[in-house]
Amino acid sequence: MTVSVYGGILMLELGSSGDVEYFFRCVNYFVEIPKKTLLPLVTDRLYKRYVVLEDFAELRENFVFIESVLKNIETSLDDFEGYISGEKGRRLNPTKPTLALLFADYFSAFEDCMKTAESTKENFVTYIPLIVGRDIVAPKFAVGKNDPKNEKIRERYDALEGNPLWWGA
Repeated sequence: MTVSVYGGILMLELGSSGDVEYFFRCVNYFVEIPKKTLLPLVTDRLYKRYVVLEDFAELRENFVFIESVLKNIETSLDDFEGYISGEKGRRLNPTKPTLALLFADYFSAFEDCMKTAESTKENFVTYIPLIVGRDIVAPKFAVGKNDPKNEKIRERYDALEGNPLWWGA
């Protein structure tokens, strides 16, 4: 299965779980650790759970910072192949010269989904938060709703430890 990002009424495919995991690992390894900057909206909330509309401005700032760091880091074919070798359905192109270019489609997809979530909220008075998930729609809709019957799914996302729900998709 493919891993996608959802926001509002938009779903955009990112790639295989290995591709998406590689993105989050690069953020942690090349941005958080050397810069001693924690980015929990990206490496915890977006990685494992979801990001609500009220946090989009800060998330956008995080992405600008991440891109500014990754544009100075060359893509290493050896690291890339070693991390996700043998996985089918990869979409990342390891011949891109920098990590920012390698993940340019991710940043674009995240922004497009945030804009759609904002527009959905404005036009329909409801919204679906930004969430990374498998290509199944039930969790993304349930996380955004206030219906008490769906709170168990939201609680499952909020309490998630270990691997994200999309991992291994």
